[in-house]
Amino acid sequence: MNPILAFLKTTRPVNLLIIAVTMYAMKRYVQDPFIFLALELSSESGGGLAISYMSKGHFFLLTLVMVFLAASGNIINDYFDVKVDRINKPQRITIDRGLKRRVAMAAHHTLNGIAVGLGIYLGWAEKVWFYAFTPVFIAGALWFYSFYLKKTFLLGNVIVALIVSIVPIWATYSVITQPLITTADINENSFLISDFYIFFALIVLAYTIQAYMISLFREIVKDAEDIRGDKEFGYKTLPILWGWNKTRRALLVSMILWFLVLLKITHYITTQYIAIWGVLFGMIVAVPFLFSIWSLRKSDIKKAHFTRASFWLKVTLAGGLIFSAFIPELMGSFLYQYFN
Repeated sequence: MNPILAFLKTTRPVNLLIIAVTMYAMKRYVQDPFIFLALELSSESGGGLAISYMSKGHFFLLTLVMVFLAASGNIINDYFDVKVDRINKPQRITIDRGLKRRVAMAAHHTLNGIAVGLGIYLGWAEKVWFYAFTPVFIAGALWFYSFYLKKTFLLGNVIVALIVSIVPIWATYSVITQPLITTADINENSFLISDFYIFFALIVLAYTIQAYMISLFREIVKDAEDIRGDKEFGYKTLPILWGWNKTRRALLVSMILWFLVLLKITHYITTQYIAIWGVLFGMIVAVPFLFSIWSLRKSDIKKAHFTRASFWLKVTLAGGLIFSAFIPELMGSFLYQYFN
């Protein structure tokens, strides 16, 4: 295999693109409309609201940090998984098949170094030290996950899900942590802005929790897919300790409970805000998630069923990303109801 193609394949370019698109979707469809509407409300009431936000250049660097960390994590994961992937995913191996081990390790350290350096710079430039400390934590966690945690019962799954769920917060952190009422002259519009901020924060929180839950389910499903090779190399994942059927039942119960949450959100958007957007949310988020549950329904479950469930979980994440384009409409509906 060509070394350049092997390197690109190892970094999972599609996943990296999804991270970048998620970052910009959160900025374009969640953060920016909130800033615009909040400043407009403040201006109309004669208030002195001031929201500082990141320049386009710094946001691009912020996105690069998360993309480089993910690419580095994918490389080190494949580096440690060469032997087990010969059993689980022989067609996906790139280490020693185009990408030399020392080159892979050098690329891992280089990407991590750039990401951490950019994070430190952004922390200093924006005076937000969350940007400086988070990349260090993620880089260390992904290394430890690849080396050890992925072999353990649930802990590795939880760590990966947590890292994935950081992305919505990472994209909006500079705004979501700002105090909004900066004028000493509090008026009735100040309370509207405060409520609007809570609405914005809840949207970010909803995306964060959804990313965590879907990623956690998917990590367990992927462990079930890889049970053969993982078992041979002494892993202690949930599917290995519990078996396919018990894992299937545990997933079904927890996923059905989460599906009820998605139905509640669908109903809430439909009845409280814009009905068509509620229906759309149900179609592109709740329905694919239901298909993932349906994939696990059979008691004589096989690897193919877990593979199908994994696919629909990825579609569910994509559906949530697509729905972000309609968040500005929900924000507008929130303000319309407030004034009426």
